[in-house]
Order: sequence, then structure tokens, then C-alpha cells
Amino acid sequence: MRFISLTALTGLAVGCGASDADLVYRGTLNADTNGVVIYEDGRTGHAAMLGTTCAIDTSGGVADDVNIDGTSEDQVLDGSQDGDGSVVLARTQDFLHIISGTQTSWSWGPNLAVTHNTAAPGVTDGAMTHDGVVAWADCTVSWFDRDMNLLDSAVAPLDDCNATFAADFETGETFLANQTEIVRVTRDGADIFSDRADLMVFSPNASALVVADLGDSEVRALNLDGSLRWSTAVRGAVTDIEDLGRRGQVAVMLDHGDEGQLVLLDAETGDFLRDFSLPSSAEVVASRGGSTLGMVVDNVVHFYNLR
Repeated sequence: MRFISLTALTGLAVGCGASDADLVYRGTLNADTNGVVIYEDGRTGHAAMLGTTCAIDTSGGVADDVNIDGTSEDQVLDGSQDGDGSVVLARTQDFLHIISGTQTSWSWGPNLAVTHNTAAPGVTDGAMTHDGVVAWADCTVSWFDRDMNLLDSAVAPLDDCNATFAADFETGETFLANQTEIVRVTRDGADIFSDRADLMVFSPNASALVVADLGDSEVRALNLDGSLRWSTAVRGAVTDIEDLGRRGQVAVMLDHGDEGQLVLLDAETGDFLRDFSLPSSAEVVASRGGSTLGMVVDNVVHFYNLR
């Protein structure tokens, strides 16, 4: 993955398509990040960086910080705005943490604190749900309340537990994918889909799982019973996908070798909506409302408004 300079980003070319979306540069977080979340308002968020975690502004500013264990293991997994503040899910080696903050002016930060911790040996991923947390650790899916009390757990029927993770914010249902299978895990049991994927996101608007194979030129959506909803061919090698929440769209990042391309698809139908030319491919992070995108290149985050 090549570095995108600030000059190149601010000169980003806008492509053409069926929708009237525009991608407008907002700012750059010039730090070595290890996980970033953009809150629903599109203006604020939280990131792990340089052995700490910080409240951020998507124009590139940093507010208050809070250390978990002060090492490179600190990673931000997910987060959301909660009333007058924010709730962030973070991980360190074998532990999960909840970081809470309250709103002041532009940031969600000056009262940041680690409010809850729980042991989670082997934890690799996790997500917030509307009433708690779901985590993936050591071949097991575990559900917690917001105080990090364990509610339930289930062993995932996977041959290889090195799996991509996605979760439904509303229900806590969890999806795991590897080179041979995709598994849906709920507190009532598990279903194995006859499919596979390297990349995967859950689209709440479409109530579907959107998947792709790294380097392939096809993106597809699966219904919650594993049946195919749609399949769309794209012109390039897929490097990342991201759900755009309430916009009802999916962002697909493509690599063309000498440049990148961001493609927007309708999450319900797979129809092409719009594309944007980029100087390079990047990891894509989106606010839950889909109004703000973060393009992560070499752990540096470049923020855009999607209008």
C-alpha cells in the first residue's frame, strides 16, 4: 500500500455515477494509529496511537487522551455516541476495556476514563451492540453488558478460528468468515453458510452480509439464511469494504496498481451508484451514519465528508 500525501488527498478526483455524492477532504490525523472509530455526528471519534488512546476531531485535531496499558497493544475496536458522551471498546493483550467520555465543545474528551475492564484471553476483535459488547476470542463468541459482565458465550463451529469478524449492532448476532466457510453465531446457536470470504461487513439497512475475497473483482451480499442476495462485478481488485450505515450503501475500495478507486454500491440491490478516483487504495472507516469516511494509509487517517 503506497502512502497518500496530503497534497494528493486534497486534490482527490471525484468520479461520475448515478448518485449525486461528492467526496470532500476534511482533515488528516497525522499519527501512527491502531484502530479508529468515527462517531455518528461525523465530526468526532476516538483512536489508539503511540501507546495511548485519544478523542479526535475529524478535521485532524486531538483532544483528551487516556492510557490503557501504554503499549503498542492498545487498539480501538469500536465506539458510539451515547447520550451526552461516548463509549469506546478497546483491547489490549487478553483484555477488553470500555472507555467513557463526556461532550465538551467539539470533542468527546476531557473527562475520558477507562470505566470497565474484563479478561478476554486471546481476544482479537469485538464490537459494540445497542446494549452491550460482543467479542471474538479463542474460537468463542462472548456477549457482555455495558458493565462488561459476561451474559453468554458460544463456541463457533469453525475449522480455522483465524476468521474475519462482523456483528449486528441491534441484535448482537455475529458473523465469522475464513477461507472455507462463513458462520452466523447467535446466543441460540450457529448456522454454517456454504460460502467463504476474506472481507465482510454487516449492512443493517439491507439486513444482509456483504462479502468479498481479497484481490477478487466481485462483491456479493448474503441473506441471513446464507442465500445469495446479489452479486456485483467491479473493475479492479477489492482491498476493503465498509458499510455506510443509514445511507444504505456499501463502500468498496479497489486497487488498480498505479491508483485506487472507491466505489459506492446500493446495499439492498448491489447497484452501482458512484465512484471516486484515488492516488492509492486504502483501508476505509465510516461513521455509523455514513456521512464521514476515514482513509487509512500506513496507519495515518485522512478524513472526508461524503455528501
